[in-house]
Amino acid sequence: MDFQNDNGRDPYNDPYRAQETPDPYDMDLGTQTPSAGGTLVKGIIGAVLGSLPGIILWIVLGYFNIISGWAGMLIAFGIMVGYTKLGGALTTAGGIVCFFWALVSIYLGVHLSYSAQVYMWQPDPQLAIFGLYGWLVKRDLLGSFLGTLGLGYLFGLGGIIGMLRKRS
Repeated sequence: MDFQNDNGRDPYNDPYRAQETPDPYDMDLGTQTPSAGGTLVKGIIGAVLGSLPGIILWIVLGYFNIISGWAGMLIAFGIMVGYTKLGGALTTAGGIVCFFWALVSIYLGVHLSYSAQVYMWQPDPQLAIFGLYGWLVKRDLLGSFLGTLGLGYLFGLGGIIGMLRKRS
C-alpha cells in the first residue's frame, strides 16, 4: 500500500517538496555527536584517574627521599592517556585542563610525599597534612620543598611537551 497525501503524490518522493526542511522521521539518532561539555567532563575524570599512578609513585619515591623525573613524566603521560581514553581527542580546552591538572597533580605528589615524611617523624595527621608549611618553615626546609616542587614541574613539563610532540 502506497502512502499518498491529499494531492495524490508520495510525500517522500515529491519533487516539489522543499529540500531545506528536514523530515523528522529521517533522523538517525545513533550518529549524533555527544555534547562538548559531556566529553570535557569525561576527559577531566579520565585525567584525574590517569594521574593517580604517577601521584602514588611520587609519594612512594618521596618517602625514600628519591626525586625521579619518571614520576613527573608518568603523571603527564597518565593525564594525557586518561583524558583521551574517556574524553576522546584532545582539544584545546582539553589541553588546558590537562596542563592545569598536571600542575595540581605534581603539587599533590610533592605535598603528600613531604607529609608522609613529617608523619614518620611526628605521627600527627593534622600536622602532616594541614600544618606542613609551618613545620617546614620552623625547620628551615621550605626551600627544599620548593626546590622539589620546581623539579617536579620541570619533569612534568618535559613529559607534557614530549607527549604533545609525539602526538603532532
